[in-house]
Amino acid sequence: MPMKKKIFVVSLPFIIFSISLFISRLFLKFITGIHYLCPIKLLSGFYCPGCGCTRAVHFLLRFDLISSLRSNPSILLMCIAIAFWYSELLFKAFGKNIKLFPQKKAFYIVLTIALTVFYVIRNFIPVLEPSWSY
Repeated sequence: MPMKKKIFVVSLPFIIFSISLFISRLFLKFITGIHYLCPIKLLSGFYCPGCGCTRAVHFLLRFDLISSLRSNPSILLMCIAIAFWYSELLFKAFGKNIKLFPQKKAFYIVLTIALTVFYVIRNFIPVLEPSWSY
């Protein structure tokens, strides 16, 4: 891999993170004042899998991992997955073919079932409901 491409691969997450952090700090107070209403929650009375994502991102930007997980675990899981996939790309850029993320279908099936079960039972167990306070 050419040196320019290696430098780009190494610097890309830092550039994205810096820009995202800067933009989020500018609009964090504005975003927390807006409360989005989920149409699925309004129509059915049940939380959808996306309920709590905005709050989860908000808490994640404030480094409050527990509240982020409580609001919606998908956001933190996606961040971890992106970190693993980026690490694999980084290793590949430097000539090492190391797989950090599971490659078996069974892992994804179990993860999908676990998240589906969680999203269903959080509608019936109040402790698992998305966190509403900022």
